[in-house]
Amino acid sequence: MPTDIKFELSATDLGPHQNLNFNSSLSSLKIGIYASNGSGKTFLSRVIRCLDSNETTHSNKLISFGKNQSTFILKISNKDDPVKPTRTLQISLYKNNIPSSKNDTDYIFHVFNSDYVQENLELMSYRPNAEIDGYIIGKDVIDLTKEKFELESIEKDITLKTEQLKKTVEVHKKELDLLSINKGTTEYKEFNFDNIFFKKLKYETQDSFDDLKKQNTTLNKLPDDYEDIKKASFEANFDFLDSVKTHLLTKHNKSLFAEDFKNKIKGKHRFIEEGLRLKSNTSCPFCEQLLSEKAIELIDEYTKFLNDQEAKVINITANLIKQLEALKKQIETNFTNHLKIKVKFDELKSYLPSHKDKSMKDLQNTEIISPYFELIENCLNQKKDNIEKVTDLSILSQAIRAISTYISSSSSSIANDNQLISKINVTKDDLSKEKLAIKKKLCQAKYITTSNLLAHPIKEIKDKQIQLNKLKTEIAEKENKVKASKKAVVDKSFESFLNEFFAGKYTFDKENRCLKFKEQNLIENASDVLSEGEKSIVAFCYYLAESHKKVSTEDDYKRLFFVMDDPISSLDFHYVYSVAQ
Repeated sequence: MPTDIKFELSATDLGPHQNLNFNSSLSSLKIGIYASNGSGKTFLSRVIRCLDSNETTHSNKLISFGKNQSTFILKISNKDDPVKPTRTLQISLYKNNIPSSKNDTDYIFHVFNSDYVQENLELMSYRPNAEIDGYIIGKDVIDLTKEKFELESIEKDITLKTEQLKKTVEVHKKELDLLSINKGTTEYKEFNFDNIFFKKLKYETQDSFDDLKKQNTTLNKLPDDYEDIKKASFEANFDFLDSVKTHLLTKHNKSLFAEDFKNKIKGKHRFIEEGLRLKSNTSCPFCEQLLSEKAIELIDEYTKFLNDQEAKVINITANLIKQLEALKKQIETNFTNHLKIKVKFDELKSYLPSHKDKSMKDLQNTEIISPYFELIENCLNQKKDNIEKVTDLSILSQAIRAISTYISSSSSSIANDNQLISKINVTKDDLSKEKLAIKKKLCQAKYITTSNLLAHPIKEIKDKQIQLNKLKTEIAEKENKVKASKKAVVDKSFESFLNEFFAGKYTFDKENRCLKFKEQNLIENASDVLSEGEKSIVAFCYYLAESHKKVSTEDDYKRLFFVMDDPISSLDFHYVYSVAQ
């Protein structure tokens, strides 16, 4: 038998191995190492498992007592090996440090020992781990050079355009910084690339960014000592109009005094009344001349007339005319005051963006009711001239209704206006809310402007991404034709090995990741059902199946290097024979 392979094994301070040196010439790398219990075989398998470990506990458990470091070296020399005539594996262990290794063998080591069984099956109640990722690429080679070059080109283009877009967004955001907007404002924070690119926000604002900037500037010009706008009022007592109506619709009887005498008194009614009120018994209240008997008789006549019914009616009529004129004057004053308040309101709202669309209502001009006042006054004058005259009811009612409606309508409008005045005064006195509101709108308007400006380049990137995903799918589909899921291959192999050893007694439920015994899933009780020997066989089956996890291509199977530490423990002859096969 030819001896072309030289096998060297050495270990320093590895468990019981203080200074192990072994070398032999072999015809094959299928090697069996036999030794007594406790001689340290398991330490050799454990140190090789360190290739898959990043835990310091492995180092501490393997280093000999009283030592701080250990070294393991496996060297295989074969001059006929066309790839690597010399292959070396070196593992160094340092106390309280993770193992370090240098694997120059090009082999993929897969170790079976009691640690493997405990970690992969015993601690998991013999339920294999479901987290198996990756694929095994077949031998068939598909040339995807062109597709992958195109894929890389598209990815670079997307990256470049995305970076340019991000810079553009930041440039626009700096315009907000110039407006001293608090960076903690929600709308400011929401102004970012992701929200713009994916159109996450649906803002609506009627004003453009430039208009809002002007409004912000105007707002900051509002004087601190700007006075409150006084509320408007429309106080007007028109209850007496009912008395006017009654008075004008009543027919009174004339007195027996001569008409020329009555006309004389009517012409200077107020003068005579005042004189009679001030007169003394002997002298005139105005010129203070002594009164003659004839003058005294005339005064008596005046007194008798004024005490007469006709005079009383004339007096009532005169008072009603006076009240009517006062009402008209009050309405005109209210109208003028309202105009002044409206001017002040419009001036203040020009500073406040939140009120720019608010307006006090225009009262109807008093000219529309002037004819009605004239009509009623004419009727009263006619009544004063002829107390028997009765005014037409329909004409009188229309006039009074028009005046009453005007007053009621104006009062209602002013009540609404006063609410606007209260609100604008509150806004003026607390400008912080107003300033925050407009700065929020500035962020929203800039967001909308930037989104519209970048709509085309964003679409270009998204179209590129669609193209990229389509190409990735095509590449994946082509690669899938020559690759197999590691998980699927492991599961299938595990099922096959279980059937080979147990001939259907135990099967594998892939969905629930557990063993089955007579259609019963062994979820938590596998350790109670399996014998010790069966546990070893199940572990060995999974070990063999899991070798597929170690490879990435079919060629990797040639590189597998199996290390098995006592795979036939607790097995009867039948199982030992099966393992050997």
